[in-house]
Amino acid sequence: MGFTKSVLLFATPCLLSFVVAVSVQAAATIEWDPERLSIRQTQGSIINQTLTVTFSEDAVALTPLVTPSFESWLTVQPTMLPDMQAGQSLQIKLSGVIPADEPLGIQRGVLQIRSGVNQSNLAKPIPIAITIIESSSDSLPPDPGEEGKLTLMGIDSDGDGLRDDVQRYIYLTYLDQANVQRALRQFSLSLQKTIDPLRAVGTERELAREIGSDIDCVSYFVDESFYDTVQLLQAEVINTYDRTRQHLAYDKELSGGIFSASGLRPSERYKACDFEIAPQ
Repeated sequence: MGFTKSVLLFATPCLLSFVVAVSVQAAATIEWDPERLSIRQTQGSIINQTLTVTFSEDAVALTPLVTPSFESWLTVQPTMLPDMQAGQSLQIKLSGVIPADEPLGIQRGVLQIRSGVNQSNLAKPIPIAITIIESSSDSLPPDPGEEGKLTLMGIDSDGDGLRDDVQRYIYLTYLDQANVQRALRQFSLSLQKTIDPLRAVGTERELAREIGSDIDCVSYFVDESFYDTVQLLQAEVINTYDRTRQHLAYDKELSGGIFSASGLRPSERYKACDFEIAPQ
């Protein structure tokens, strides 16, 4: 009887330690916003997603990694994360181009963060589901490639006023987001005017007000991702040395000018859009 009791007394602390260890390992140390990523993309389209991760515990030596099946065409930025304290949040960007020959269907995986010298996985990974659909972009103009960069105004083969490369970028980046596509198209048409060598002298202030309205329209639809969306689009429109120099000349024309915001409240900024808003 005494032997049995001593075994129980010895085993009980070990069992408790084991339970505590399992509980600690199972506890979530990070939270994602959104909690899962589910998107639809066509073959050959651009992926551009921003996620927010919040740490509930201190964590060091952090490395974000995606499922191996995504690694060849999906990159994570930053590639190394700073040491984080409990309660801190950080934005992580996923970007890449889905191969044109990628099989149709749903590709599933996760984005995982590893920590410490041993690079142990933190709980919990964010599930990623990318539904790859057949391109319905028959109406899109062909990619002009490097030839589209030879002149300031590039190539507009379908004559709709928007450069072919910009048109393709908007459509393929914001699939199934008709209002975002239209808002960015409106903004792009104005941005193109800033580098147009035939723009009339003295129209810079009117154009600045036009761009202000375009920005209001874009902000109504993209909300929290507004800054990144606008910066990425501008990088697509102003994407060569000559175009950058021309755009800077436009900025110089505005030097000393004062421009006020539209005054529209966030809930009313759709009024700055020049298109019929599609139901969401």
